[in-house]
Amino acid sequence: MNIFSFNGWSGTGKTTLIAKLITELSSRGWKVMGVKKVPEKFHLEPEGKDSRRFLEHGADTVYLVAERQLMKMRSISKPEDYFIFAHEDQEEHDFVLIEGLSTKGAFIFEVYNPEISKDLKTEKDILNAVISEYQVFDDIKYFNRDDIGNIANHLEVLKKS
Repeated sequence: MNIFSFNGWSGTGKTTLIAKLITELSSRGWKVMGVKKVPEKFHLEPEGKDSRRFLEHGADTVYLVAERQLMKMRSISKPEDYFIFAHEDQEEHDFVLIEGLSTKGAFIFEVYNPEISKDLKTEKDILNAVISEYQVFDDIKYFNRDDIGNIANHLEVLKKS
């Protein structure tokens, strides 16, 4: 399995952590995909723009093509539909790092900051580890949020399992 989900409350540092992991894993020669769940009603293109109109008029898939970037858009009924449509893209990558969205079989991590919430956002029994500034729970594997090298090492071990 190459899917790693990073959950946690808003403001805990999920995006920063994933960005650092992408840099680290890429520097090791791995192909990495980043996926971010965004709030509902977020539109990649404002109303009236061509690509949004294509989706509104029934296109299954729309690509936005710029000089050095490509973005694929697809209408879905719920965020979890991502896993249905993204199989081919996921298989092209060694690591799929997802922020805020989980699926069965993914390795799930909680990015935790007790100053934001005393509660975990994810149920303890499905967590692979907690990533925080210091160890808070004795019964859950822990990584310091600044120890990107060891977190990346752990992801590599899990990928092989």
